Amino acid sequence: MKNPVVEKPAVRYAEGRMERTVIPVAGEVSLKVHVNDILVGEIACSGISLEELVLGYLKTAGIIDLFDDIQTMEIQASPPQVRLTTAPAGTGKRVPVPPEAFGDTELTITAKETIDLMNRLLDSSNIHEITRGTHCSALAGTSGIICTREDIGRNNTIDMLIGYSLMNRINSGNCCIVTTGRMSAEIVGKMLTGGFPLLISHSAPTSGAVNLAEKAGITLVGYVRNGGLQVYTHERRVIFEP
Repeated sequence: MKNPVVEKPAVRYAEGRMERTVIPVAGEVSLKVHVNDILVGEIACSGISLEELVLGYLKTAGIIDLFDDIQTMEIQASPPQVRLTTAPAGTGKRVPVPPEAFGDTELTITAKETIDLMNRLLDSSNIHEITRGTHCSALAGTSGIICTREDIGRNNTIDMLIGYSLMNRINSGNCCIVTTGRMSAEIVGKMLTGGFPLLISHSAPTSGAVNLAEKAGITLVGYVRNGGLQVYTHERRVIFEP
C-alpha cells in the first residue's frame, strides 16, 4: 500500500559539524479495519503485508479463529482501510485457553540453532538496516526460517506471522517465532492465541510475560546475542549441547 521507506529532510550533526541532508525513515500509515461494516480497530503500521496483518490482528482479538472464517476481504489504498465480511459461524468471542496449553508439544531446539535463527533474522532486517525504525520477526520450523516480516510495530510483526500461518494452514504447534522486540505479556498472549509454544527474542521479557508464559506452557528464550541466550520458562524445549 505504501513505501515502507520514506526520505525526509533533516539536520545531521557529527564530529562538530552540521549539515542538511535527506534521511530515510520508516513509513507509517493508519489502517482502519472494518468487519461486517463495523469499525473494530485502527492499526499504526508500515502499510505492507496487510492481509496477513489483519488476519493475525483479528485472530488475536478473538474475532476470527480460522482463515475460512473470512468470506470476503477488500483492501483500499486511500484512505487506508480493510473491509471484511465473516462467515455466520464466526462468533467474535474469545475462546478461553487453559493453563499449560502447550504442555505436551514435542517441539525442541538446540541453543546453537536458537542463536543461528537470531543471526539470520538480524541479517534479513532490510528496512531496519536502512531506517533503524522497525522491528523484525520470523516464523521458523524444524527446517529453519519459513518467512520474515518487518513493521514499525513489534506487535504487528507477530500478527503478520499469525496471519501467514492461518493463510497457509501451518501447524503452529511445530513452529516458533523469533523476534527483535521486547517480550511483553501482550506478545505472549498473541503466542498463546496463535498456538506457538516457543518465543525467541533479541531482547528481554517483562515480569508479566514470564508469568503468563509459565502458566501457559510457553518457552521464552531472551537476550539472544553475542553467542549466548537466557531461558526464562519451560527450558525442556531448549537442548544445551557442550
